[in-house]
Amino acid sequence: MENCTTPPALVGLDVGYGNLKACGMVPGSDSLDVVKLPVGAAPLDQAPTLLNNEPDLRGGEAVTIQGLPWVAGTDPMILQGFTRQADRSYITSPEYLALYYAALARLGYSHVGILVTGLPCDQYDGPDSKMIRQRLGERLKGEHRISPNRTVKVDRVFVMAQPMGTYASVFHDQSSLDDGRTVLVIDVGFYSVDWVLMQGGSVRGGTAQTNPAATGRILELAARQISENHGGAQLSVNRLEAAFRASHDQLRLGVHTVAYRQYIDQAAAGVSRQVLSAVLASVRDLGDVIDCVILTGGGATLFEPAARGCFRGSEVRVTNDPVMANAEGYLWLARRAHREAQRKASQAAQAAHQKRA
Repeated sequence: MENCTTPPALVGLDVGYGNLKACGMVPGSDSLDVVKLPVGAAPLDQAPTLLNNEPDLRGGEAVTIQGLPWVAGTDPMILQGFTRQADRSYITSPEYLALYYAALARLGYSHVGILVTGLPCDQYDGPDSKMIRQRLGERLKGEHRISPNRTVKVDRVFVMAQPMGTYASVFHDQSSLDDGRTVLVIDVGFYSVDWVLMQGGSVRGGTAQTNPAATGRILELAARQISENHGGAQLSVNRLEAAFRASHDQLRLGVHTVAYRQYIDQAAAGVSRQVLSAVLASVRDLGDVIDCVILTGGGATLFEPAARGCFRGSEVRVTNDPVMANAEGYLWLARRAHREAQRKASQAAQAAHQKRA
């Protein structure tokens, strides 16, 4: 539990279309707090009701949005009329804010000194990107009443291109950051695949790009094929995603028991080849081999076979925890910003002391 002497916490936040992820810690502590929740978010009256007439949160958090009770971080399948956000307006939606509040509630901090988060590459480095980054930062910082009895203060917010989180997570403690190697990070999310080419810790200009064919498209194609092969039995993307996220071997579909993974793999083969063709085109003028290709995001393993075929001369690897990699990297970036702020404060204090002397 925090007290008046506890320094403000540091947080890495990744509000995705498939999962909500966050990592946090208090400076000076070795304890790491981790949050991973589904992206279901809606007014509380859209949640199911238990036998005692209480709302069933299914592991989510009760939060307050514009003075109204919401549930966030719950299974989308249980929410009446839930529609997953799928466009550029997601970061301005009440659903996004509810998920942010769910992360803050689950982490349990009352004061966050530095929060780092990410945007899809087409928003981070596209038209009006500066304004988009600024507006997101302003929305996330400040004092937030996340529930009737709880307020969280956030001092500073930094916004990155999403794949930069994974880059920081993988390479922050390695000397290879300065050896000139080119590293292509491909983040396979639910509604988009984002990629960025890094060299020596910097983004190569024009290489932060986005393609809308991602895990959601794969699941959509697989669900359609499963339905066609099983008497037209309806299967929603949300239900198929839930089975895939839980790594179940089979899926019950009415009277049918479906080994669904083969359908996902088949759909992934076509979608990944299409997307990786666009990735290759975006780096064609590089003039050098890409040294390392890192796959991250919830759909990383679905793209791995095609990536190994497309980048035969490169080291291709999937992050140890593809779902959490961006949030972990954002937290490391928050820690770096904190150390830099401490260093500058120490220098300023030393200069002031010398001036007085």
